[in-house]
Amino acid sequence: MGGALHGPVGSPGSGDLDTAYGRHFTLDRPGCQVHCWLAGQDGAPLVTLSHAALVDHTLFVHQLPALTDRYRVLTWDIRGHGRSRPLTGPFSVPDAAADLAAVLDELRAERAVMLGHSMGSYVGRK
Repeated sequence: MGGALHGPVGSPGSGDLDTAYGRHFTLDRPGCQVHCWLAGQDGAPLVTLSHAALVDHTLFVHQLPALTDRYRVLTWDIRGHGRSRPLTGPFSVPDAAADLAAVLDELRAERAVMLGHSMGSYVGRK
């Protein structure tokens, strides 16, 4: 299910730090490289934020401050959106859900709360 992880997320100094979205890392997946950001405290419950079609992870900029004090928050650009482009081949929600599952596997997340806007809610439900 996984892929090649770039910019490891396990150590405090790893990955590029974006002050608004957290540590940036990527995961190579069939058809594209998925870009992700992880913010909040290690060991805190994980919340994933999946955006709508035709936008990217920046959709959640105003929600992050309310979440990162209590949760570990994953934002990501769903395949074919934002920095997770170009996409080779067609887009499908099941492929995007498989990407999210692979990211969660790489993070060794045993559980996560899935939050999504529009298309992002379909990805989280898969």
